[in-house]
Amino acid sequence: DLRPLIAEAVSATSPLAAENGNVVRVSLDDGPLVVQGDRDELLQVFHNLISNAIKYGGPDRPIEITRIPASDDGISIAVRDHGEGVEPSLVPRLTERFFRVNKRESISRGGTGLGLAIVKHILTRHRGELRIDSTVGEGSSFTVRLPSA
Repeated sequence: DLRPLIAEAVSATSPLAAENGNVVRVSLDDGPLVVQGDRDELLQVFHNLISNAIKYGGPDRPIEITRIPASDDGISIAVRDHGEGVEPSLVPRLTERFFRVNKRESISRGGTGLGLAIVKHILTRHRGELRIDSTVGEGSSFTVRLPSA
C-alpha cells in the first residue's frame, strides 16, 4: 500500500521541508493504492522526488503529492513543486546519471545528479514509469505510474 509509504517519505523529509519553509500537502483520495514491489525501493522513489521538490522547488513554496486518475488499472502519483521549472529541451535529460540543470546550485544543495536516474531505474524494475512535466516559471510535476496489484 503506497499510502503509509508516502507518509513515511513525507515524514523523513519534513525537517528539510520545515527548514526550507515548504508545506507538503498530500491528497491521495480514497481507493486502493496497492502495488507489487520492493517496499524499500519504492520508498526511495518517493523520498528522492520529495527531496528534489524541496531542494529545487524554492523556499516557502508548497509541494503537492496527489493521486492522478488513471484510465487503466495503474496507479499514478504526482509530486509537484512550484519552483522555477526546467527548460523543455532539458526535461528528457533529467533522468540521466550525473545530469544537473545547474551544476553549481545542485552541488550547493547537496545534489549528486543521481536521484532521478535512481528513480527511473527503480520504476523500470517495477514495470512502471516516470513522467516529467515542467513549465518555466511555474514548476515541475513528477508523476510515478505503477501497475496496481
